[in-house]
Formats: sequence, C-alpha cells, structure tokens
Amino acid sequence: MKSLFTVTCLLLLFGNCYSLPSEINDLEADSIKTFILDAKHDSDVVNAYIDWDNLIFHSNPKLDLQLNKKIQKICETNLKLQLNEQEKLFFKSAISNSYNNLGICYTNFGDYSSSLKYYSKGIEIAQELKDKDLEAKFLNNLGNVYGDLGEPKKSIKLYQQSLEIEKEFGDEKRESGSYINIGGAYSELGDNEKAMNFFIKALEIDRKYEDHEGIGISLNNIGDIYFEEKQFEKR
Repeated sequence: MKSLFTVTCLLLLFGNCYSLPSEINDLEADSIKTFILDAKHDSDVVNAYIDWDNLIFHSNPKLDLQLNKKIQKICETNLKLQLNEQEKLFFKSAISNSYNNLGICYTNFGDYSSSLKYYSKGIEIAQELKDKDLEAKFLNNLGNVYGDLGEPKKSIKLYQQSLEIEKEFGDEKRESGSYINIGGAYSELGDNEKAMNFFIKALEIDRKYEDHEGIGISLNNIGDIYFEEKQFEKR
C-alpha cells in the first residue's frame, strides 16, 4: 500500500536548525562562508558546514549533498590522524551525522544503493561509539530503504532491531515510529491483521503523549487498512 506513511529518523547532532526567510538565510550563509575561509581548526570548519547545511537542507538538496560530502571528507581525513579521545569522538559523531544526511539525500534522489552504503557506514560508526540510540536510528532508516526497494521482510528485521533498542531505553515516542514502520511493511506483505495491530500500538502511544502528528499518521494508516478491507463505515 504505497499511501502508507513511514517514519525517518533525522540526526541533529550539532548546530541549530534554522527556518528563516531566504534573504536572511543568504546573509547567514555568506557569513558562514567567510568564517570557513578564516577558520584555523577543522572542527570549526565542520561545525560551520553543519550550520550552513541546517540553513538549506530543505530548500537546496544538491547543496545539502555537497556540504555533507565536504563534512565526510574532512572527518575521514582527521580520523586517519593521531587524535585524542575528545577529537575522535567529535569527528566520529560528525561523520555519523553526515552519513545519515547523505543516506536521506540519496534516498530522495532515488539512488538506493548509495543510501544503503551510507546507512550501513552509520551503523558501523554507532557501534564503534557504543551509541545504541544512534544505531537504532540508522537501523530504522536502513529499513526504510529496503521498503522503498520492495523488500519488506528485510525492513521488518531492521525495524525490529531498532525497536528492541528503543524498548531497552524506554523511548516510547520512538517506539511509535517503529510500530508504524513495521505495520507498513506487514501491509506491503498483505498481512493487514498484523499491520493493524502495529498501527494500533503506535496510536496508543501517540495518544498517551498527545502527539498530534503521530496520531494523524496512525489514523491515516489504519484508515487505509479499513479501505483495503472494504470496511468503509470504520474509515
């Protein structure tokens, strides 16, 4: 059922997420460019690129890709050097952010093989950092790509792994997203009964936390199941 909604995990590890008029964004971007030219340390350059990316990622996907490639290259270069633990943590965290953004970019461009590559790299970094929460986000997004590729069984396996980590940390809000995604994958397999069970679990959590966006997504997906089952009076 292509109309079902899925949930993608975004990473905002550094900087701020901007939503400003375009002329203000342009001025801010010019300021960041000047800062990058004068910056003495690669960590400052990486943070500046992240701030710049946060300005434009909604409006300019090609530049979004370019900026995250720059971040990736700087981080990879530095991670080959002798670094102290704080520096390693910084560049590994920054590169994990770029891997996730690149995965999203390539998914939006329809380049799923590249998406799979970057999300898989992200999982490796998360495991190196022993960051289970980060690993869960990459597992979820990797599952979304397999869903786009028409492989829902692989999606379910990855979503379940993500869900187990979320349960371990008691992150019910994120559990809701995993339930929605698992339900969508079961719907793709034609198992509407299992799909409905997961959508209802998501809806219960969304109502508990008064998450109106989540409630809307869950109800939409439940409605689509009723429509497919021709139970129009329930839709």
